[in-house]
Amino acid sequence: YLDDHQVSKIFPDIGLGYYNYKADLCFNVAWRSFQSKINAYGLAQEVKRNSIALEMYKFLGDYHGFVPFVGGAISYERFHVNEYDNGNLNLTYTKTMASPGILVGWDIRPTRVDWWGIRTNIRYFPFLKLEVQKDAKIDFQQIELNFLQLVIYPNRMYAYLKKQ
Repeated sequence: YLDDHQVSKIFPDIGLGYYNYKADLCFNVAWRSFQSKINAYGLAQEVKRNSIALEMYKFLGDYHGFVPFVGGAISYERFHVNEYDNGNLNLTYTKTMASPGILVGWDIRPTRVDWWGIRTNIRYFPFLKLEVQKDAKIDFQQIELNFLQLVIYPNRMYAYLKKQ
C-alpha cells in the first residue's frame, strides 16, 4: 500500500570531468544525493541515497551544434532506510552496492576553448533494488533527468581568465 519512492525533486548533481577532443569522449565523476519520504496508514518510510558514479560517454555526430551522446556508468550507491509504524522506529537498514547504468543525452558541441557548456542527460540504473526484509523490496529503477545542466571546465576557465 506504500507508493514507490520518486526521484522527482530537485537534488544536487555535482560532477568533475575530462573531455578528450580527439576521441570525442568524456569521462566524468558525478555525485548525487537525495532523500525521499512516503507514508500511508500510519506507516512512514524515509530513504537517503548518496551516489558517486564514474561515467564515460561518446559523442555521436553534430547536428547544427547539438550533439547526442551515449555511454555507461558504474555507480557506488549508499542507501539508508528508516521505517516508522505510528511514529515508532521499527526498521533501520543501510546498504552499499555497485550498480551499472546507462547514460544518454545531448550537449552543445564542446570545442577546444569554451569554458562552459549546457547539456541534458538521462541516467538509468536498471538493477537498483533493495531487499530490506525477506520478500520486501524497494525499487529505485527510475530515470534520472538532468535538464539544462551547466557544465564548467575549470582548466579552460582558468586559461580564459588568464588571457583576459
